[in-house]
Amino acid sequence: MLTTRPRRASDDDQEMEFLNPEEYLAIAAKGLMVDMRSPDGLAYYGYRNESEVEHVCPILLGSPYVFDRFLLLPGAVKVLLIGDPNLGLALRNETAEYREKREMINRELNDRFYGRSEFRGKCDLILQNEFVCQHEFVVKCERAVLECLR
Repeated sequence: MLTTRPRRASDDDQEMEFLNPEEYLAIAAKGLMVDMRSPDGLAYYGYRNESEVEHVCPILLGSPYVFDRFLLLPGAVKVLLIGDPNLGLALRNETAEYREKREMINRELNDRFYGRSEFRGKCDLILQNEFVCQHEFVVKCERAVLECLR
């Protein structure tokens, strides 16, 4: 995933590529990526095209602001992960200030998207994250997506 957001201590360099906004926009302008930029402008997210890299992770994370772009991707399985966002933020050891900011954003996202039946109806799967065991949750997600693809 490409992003312009600040690096977090919990980030994995194998999963994230950090760019400044100018670098991101240059790659997007060349058509070398799936651009998942959201209108909130807080940070840009996207994925390099398969032709650019040998291995592309089949799981795309995206903003609900651009969810309709996922609907255009052939074979895409749209999964909504739900759970207590405050617990998730606490487990990432974020600062209280950051958690407070994210809580406001999460409430807005829930009101505008995640909590609405129209949005949920566009999802192929809705999975509950209990934030107990990350490995077990990943296995659960993988099994559900594979079952959906059958």
